[in-house]
Amino acid sequence: MELLPKLPPKCSTPCLDLVQNKLFDFIDKLMTWDNLQGRMVLQDGAKERVASLFTWSEMVIVDVQTRAFFDDILYEECPDLLTHFQIYENEAWKIPMNLPDFATKALRSSKMNIEKGLRQYMNTPSHKKPNDSWIIKTLCEDMNRLGLEQDQKVYVLFSFYRVINATAYKLVFWAISYLPFRPDLSEEIKREIAPAFRNGSSSTPDIDFLLNSCPLLVSTCEEVLRLTIWSIGTRTAQAETMIGGRKLLQGKKLLVPYRAMHSDTAVFGQDALDFNPRRFMMKKGEEGGSDVHGDDADEV
Repeated sequence: MELLPKLPPKCSTPCLDLVQNKLFDFIDKLMTWDNLQGRMVLQDGAKERVASLFTWSEMVIVDVQTRAFFDDILYEECPDLLTHFQIYENEAWKIPMNLPDFATKALRSSKMNIEKGLRQYMNTPSHKKPNDSWIIKTLCEDMNRLGLEQDQKVYVLFSFYRVINATAYKLVFWAISYLPFRPDLSEEIKREIAPAFRNGSSSTPDIDFLLNSCPLLVSTCEEVLRLTIWSIGTRTAQAETMIGGRKLLQGKKLLVPYRAMHSDTAVFGQDALDFNPRRFMMKKGEEGGSDVHGDDADEV
């Protein structure tokens, strides 16, 4: 069963550009003095505020992605959505441990509140949520076409919401966290990305330039992901393969915990546990320069 919608012909660029532009616009608005408020602020003063970088990253990134993909009416249905999501993320490590109910109250409560908001959101008529992104509209249409029950639709939408939000804000937090300890790296990245902002607007950078002409920026982000993510990927055996003395038949699936591979000195060299922002700028085949993600990896 395929639920992830595909971009319609002749619509991919406009559809993606619209979401991208909404993201940038929301980020630009939230990164202002007046919007530096709420639980991210640790100390508040007339001319200076001390904020939690982690909470700031989570509130800004999750908020802008929520507003870019969903209509603002979602916040009317679930006013404390960001708080519930942060609680869920903080408690999510308990999910595979099969802990008793008393140990997962916060986890279950936060998930129930998010799902309640998403359920009410789906039941809201389309004309009352005109700012739904194309992908949400298509996802809901496809679920209706497939005849999914309401609980299944909520589960799919919750899974989608977590997928778009679970990693991005953590990458922002860790990437920014490394830079103060490497001022030389910070200055190099600033110089490298400067042409992407040639029009003087921080809200409309040249994304193509950032992705394809800023190798240090990209390598730094990939290195941060390597050191901080705990994702599990899947691989499909294309041929009969021996792994660890066991035979894997063609077509069989294999779960790959990236954390174990990312810290393996046999894969990334003796400095596997060190932060090396240029690691992914190396050519494939060099020590520490292997491409371990592959094209068929699925994050779960």
